[in-house]
Amino acid sequence: MLHLCHSSRKRSGIAQRQPGSGRHLELLRRRARGEQSASHGGGERGFHELAAVERDRVGNQVALEVWRTFYRLRSETEADSRSADLVESAAAAEKLALGRYRAGLGILLDVLSAQANLAQARQGQLQTRLGLRVARAELAQAMGELSWDWMERVQQETMQ
Repeated sequence: MLHLCHSSRKRSGIAQRQPGSGRHLELLRRRARGEQSASHGGGERGFHELAAVERDRVGNQVALEVWRTFYRLRSETEADSRSADLVESAAAAEKLALGRYRAGLGILLDVLSAQANLAQARQGQLQTRLGLRVARAELAQAMGELSWDWMERVQQETMQ
């Protein structure tokens, strides 16, 4: 029985091989044909070598997923910082437009426009905070540390 596993992933139109997949496929082919090479003293040794290759492949996949989620978290953290700056700027613009209107130097349309911009900035901030929390949870999951205790701690931090 021949086990074929194609472990290349297609990303952006380019097929990328995962580390160790070629060796894995070769060992499966030899095992299916009942061949033994000089490096394989017996069937059990070949099986252990195959298991080691598979272990390394899975380890590389886990490391890659942790790396991806870590950098997504960094990106979301920067976006959260930018959205806070945007809310601060929109609040100052709204305050200025309201002050100008009260002093008779501005029109109501400027105040309403500034308030709408502030509302959009706050909505964007909420969306980036959601993205930040999702990225934190994904990183915790990738590292194998996602638990209910972790989730409750995040909820308590949010309440403060």
